[in-house]
Amino acid sequence: MKDAIYIGASMLDLYENNVIATTIKRLSIGDISKRYISYSNSFTVPRTNNNEVLLGYPSTQESTSSKPYMVQNARYDVDGVTIIPEAILIVDESIGNGIRITIYEKDYTFFKDIEGLTIADVNPIPSTSWQPDNIDVLRLATSGIVSVVLNWGKSGGIYQQNFFLPCFYYHTLIRSIFEFTGLEISGSILSDARFTDLVVPFSGEFRYPDQSVNSLSGKANVASNYSIPDLNTGDGDVKINLGIAEYGGDNFDLVDDIYIFNGFRTASIEAVFDLSSITWGDGTTITVKIKDTSGDLATNTITSPSASGVVIVTYSGNFVDTTEISATISSDAVVGTAVTINTGSYLKVTVTNDVSRSDVNWNNLWPNISCKDLVKDFLVRFGVVTKEKDGVIYFKTIEEIINDRANALDWSSKVVGTDSIDFGTTYAQSNKMIYRDSEDVNSHDLGMGEIDVDNNTLPEVKTIYTSIFENTTTEVTSGYNVATIPVYDSTSADIGDIVNPSKLKLLTTRDRVDESAITFYVTPRTDYLLGHFIDQTQTKDTGFQYFIDQFYHSFRESIQRTKTITKYFNLDSLDIHSYDQHVPIWDGQAYYIIESIDKFVSGKLTKVELLKV
Repeated sequence: MKDAIYIGASMLDLYENNVIATTIKRLSIGDISKRYISYSNSFTVPRTNNNEVLLGYPSTQESTSSKPYMVQNARYDVDGVTIIPEAILIVDESIGNGIRITIYEKDYTFFKDIEGLTIADVNPIPSTSWQPDNIDVLRLATSGIVSVVLNWGKSGGIYQQNFFLPCFYYHTLIRSIFEFTGLEISGSILSDARFTDLVVPFSGEFRYPDQSVNSLSGKANVASNYSIPDLNTGDGDVKINLGIAEYGGDNFDLVDDIYIFNGFRTASIEAVFDLSSITWGDGTTITVKIKDTSGDLATNTITSPSASGVVIVTYSGNFVDTTEISATISSDAVVGTAVTINTGSYLKVTVTNDVSRSDVNWNNLWPNISCKDLVKDFLVRFGVVTKEKDGVIYFKTIEEIINDRANALDWSSKVVGTDSIDFGTTYAQSNKMIYRDSEDVNSHDLGMGEIDVDNNTLPEVKTIYTSIFENTTTEVTSGYNVATIPVYDSTSADIGDIVNPSKLKLLTTRDRVDESAITFYVTPRTDYLLGHFIDQTQTKDTGFQYFIDQFYHSFRESIQRTKTITKYFNLDSLDIHSYDQHVPIWDGQAYYIIESIDKFVSGKLTKVELLKV
């Protein structure tokens, strides 16, 4: 047996008696809400100069290398056969004359990369307008943001343009998380209507959630009267000298006379110019402006023969992080115009939480939604098992894996014998997947699904998964059978007046059939989508029982007589190299899905835990 570990093209030095055992695990038969990655045992390599260089001198206190604190791309071979082609190597510790390391599959980095991220960090939905014409255009969108008809709680009609919020495609959110990490994604589930028809209704406040807007506002004044003796066309736009920050000083760069936005903001800007002692020369106008990093935002002029005057320029809009705002003055004079800028002149920026419907930054409206929780919901809801290779992460459902017997790996010549049949299980007789209770629903069982196990020795009931989404009622409103999310009431005056902010919810969409036409903008429409949670009149819904029946049917049949079978196989490095967690195996007697290949070492028998399917 010959182990080899490569970092790039360089090979680590190993002890002759190094024992590197590889455990391969994708899911836990006893807990389908969990997913795993393959890994090696922690083992020690010698403190050779070669290893110190490759691992960043972890044995040296004075080392300034970042390698010991980072995952490193690696490759693990056994007997000349690659076992883990896209491996991740982590330095555990330097101890005695050795360095302890562990090797993981590259899937490790995906889950590590999304740890702590929220959906706002991956920015899945670009800014758009949300006026009636945009709502109309987006009513049949197939990705991103979509205008799904549901009941938002305002009486007076199912669609009211000032009380209508968007939905976001679930598949867009899931895709954005994986693609944020640089991975491509592949799998039949990605084009499956049971996945692509799911939407996440708007939740939270229709107001930018920054409670510190007052501290971000600012005003800077001209400190004392000062003259510009020869203002002409060659000067271009001359910034006003703002000598004193009345408030918000941290946001003003008083050296360069600019205000700098901190993060995405909605703001109103006012520039007031008190001008006097104007000598016109050969010019006829003086122009004052509010400018940002890209150009002019607003202008106003004073015209000859005026000798003085107060000029006011205003602008309101959205601004991205680090945008620079300044107030400027210019003249069309060739010879030059003299002008005095008096105290009382100022530039003021007032930051607000208001959302301009002409340019909505959806990314700044997201509540705190964990990427990890969303991915877990996807994996559990559809019973997805992942496999990463060459920068692509492949999705395959447990249902697909169990039923893919045509491609099963034939290990019939490898089996040595059965070690044990374990009838113990962590399941109960009734294993529930549930939604969180919504305050406006107050029904714990709404949306619940059950995987039943016919074994009366088990506890009666267990909750095996609780979704991050809340349940939602579906009821007839104005002739439309749709989800009800009552964020507005009779006191709401506009789209931003949300009185009952919604928590995270999930709906299934369907095409309009015989419901009345809806005028989203100027044309009555009969082609639009409606959203429901559970609707007994529809073939698909969002309840967990629907997903269990669709994606866990074969799995549920397999665990009706629950047993984990442990067998020993005479596996070699080629078997591990060719092992595919997306197909079952055949041992000459039955088909199985593998729970784990436990501590494979070339030349030794390998224990494999199996579920008969």
